[in-house]
Amino acid sequence: MTGRRPRPVAGGGSVLDPAVVEALLTRPHDRDPLGDLTEREREVLALVAQGRSNGAIATRLVVSERTVETHVATILSKLGLEPAPDDHRRVLAAMAFLRAGGVSSPGDPEAGRDAQDRRSRP
Repeated sequence: MTGRRPRPVAGGGSVLDPAVVEALLTRPHDRDPLGDLTEREREVLALVAQGRSNGAIATRLVVSERTVETHVATILSKLGLEPAPDDHRRVLAAMAFLRAGGVSSPGDPEAGRDAQDRRSRP
């Protein structure tokens, strides 16, 4: 004890260190989970969210399948989706995309575009 008498909680005091409170209020989940993805990675993720195969994504973006595989691996890593026996990481990545506001459907002519880019248009 430092010799100071702590203020009672009922009187508006706190039993938590202000730094702890600040850390709890600004947890990482408050930031955009897709914020670390490049524009191209967001395009790939939008197509993954549509259920497209790597081959279909490669054709659509005019890149090799190997390039798509690399993008998907990078996306999964950036989203913190490590291999686990009970999880399908592509599905979890697609869910993260949709939760973040990326609206994508198979017939969407804007598919693969950054969701923010679409929202900012008139």
